[in-house]
Amino acid sequence: MKLKVFFTTLLCILCAGIFFIPSLVTSILPSVSIIKMQPASYTKTVTASGTLEEAEKRDLYTDLPVIATPKVQPGDIVTEGQELASVDVAATLNALKEIDLSEIDLSGLDYSDLLSSFGGSITSIDQVLELLEDRLDTGSISFQGIPTSIKSPISGIVQSVGIEEGKLTEIGAPVITVVKNKGLVAKVSISESDIHEVSLGNKVTLSGQAFGSKTYSGTVAAIETSAKKSLFSTSQEAVVEATISLRDPDDSLKAGYSVKAKIVTGDTKDVSIVPYEAVMQDDLQNEYVYVYENSKVYKQYIETGLELANGIEVTEGLTADSYIVETPERVREDGEQVMVFQNKSP
Repeated sequence: MKLKVFFTTLLCILCAGIFFIPSLVTSILPSVSIIKMQPASYTKTVTASGTLEEAEKRDLYTDLPVIATPKVQPGDIVTEGQELASVDVAATLNALKEIDLSEIDLSGLDYSDLLSSFGGSITSIDQVLELLEDRLDTGSISFQGIPTSIKSPISGIVQSVGIEEGKLTEIGAPVITVVKNKGLVAKVSISESDIHEVSLGNKVTLSGQAFGSKTYSGTVAAIETSAKKSLFSTSQEAVVEATISLRDPDDSLKAGYSVKAKIVTGDTKDVSIVPYEAVMQDDLQNEYVYVYENSKVYKQYIETGLELANGIEVTEGLTADSYIVETPERVREDGEQVMVFQNKSP
């Protein structure tokens, strides 16, 4: 009887061990998630931002302030050579008598056409102003620098009119702007640190807040020859403006919309990536991962490359068959035995 009780007790102990030993082992060994390197495709791109503009826009200026009467208003359709405004030369001269011509800011303006109208005798805008003052003093009512009318250089639509009747126009500001009837381009600003990557003909994908999830394809059609400081950036970096032609624009696009451009500057290449959280660094900033093999994990130093949205490229140190620990924070030491609670490899 006693012998029977002994074996019964022993059997119960063994059964309990069968159930509790795995749980005990699991509680002692670290549990980790493992994964293999994943394939990914990478295309080198440069990003830029800007706005949609009319394919051709002409800002019309006068060499000197004038008093004019507009004959069009924004939205009017005009043809090339059509008169857009008539200039009252006599009223302009009388108004110019009342202002100090020396106070007119002429910096940065191109007066080559005005100077050429005087032949070789006049070589500077200061001489033009002196001559104008002389003619005003002597009562002359004609002057080569004042046109009798303002005409459109292209057929299109009047976008804006900067003329107020009875008042001199503002020097340096367009008096009228005319745009082509149809056609839009994107004007984007590219950082000076990226512009060397961009070439004419590069393919472009355009997105924008007004587009929703829709994107538009385009091509780099023109690149400015000089750089300028960005008006919308706090950095001192200069930008270069590029023009992007749209492949299939539709009626939902409007001039003035903001756009973001992704410019393709290189061929697509295939890479192998691992999750960012799998990569660790030692005290010397050397990168490594833990590789899982035969129920143990081993430290493996790696070389990394491209940083993509869903992982980092591994260029050296791993093979396609390597199992990498995705949860390295659970590993306590190199060569440690572990339990795998999740295998994310296909």
